Amino acid sequence: MNILIVFSVFVIFLAGVYFWQKHQQQKNQERYEFISRFNKLELNPRQQLHLLLQQILTPEYRIHCQVSLASLISVDDKILKQNSLKKLIDFVITDKQNQVLAVIELDMRDASQRKNDWVLNCLKGQHSFIRIQPQREYDAEAIAEHLQTVCGLAVRKIS
Repeated sequence: MNILIVFSVFVIFLAGVYFWQKHQQQKNQERYEFISRFNKLELNPRQQLHLLLQQILTPEYRIHCQVSLASLISVDDKILKQNSLKKLIDFVITDKQNQVLAVIELDMRDASQRKNDWVLNCLKGQHSFIRIQPQREYDAEAIAEHLQTVCGLAVRKIS
């Protein structure tokens, strides 16, 4: 009699596991039914700015992305050296001989959060440094004018 009870509990347990697995498989299949494709690639602000810089700048310039700060400055202080190796600058604009002409950083912080701005202090007097707030759409004319007046770069006519 005890064997019959143990056997029936075991069969009920196996049936429960079987139905639970079927339910999970059906749930996983339903998860993918509501996926739709985008017809246009959704760009993040960094990608949008990179495309805009390619349109604005003349072919005599190169745009480098995600450049280590240590590639732009020489630091003797150990802590600053470690931090500069970790810090990535969003865009560095160079000429064909790789002379640094401008350094551009997308900055998500507001001015009150930048009290002790070590990146700005490192680049001050070294390179032309521009901070741009990430936006959905950038003003091409304003960025072109800024690159031309502050950094002295030749830009294309924006239409």
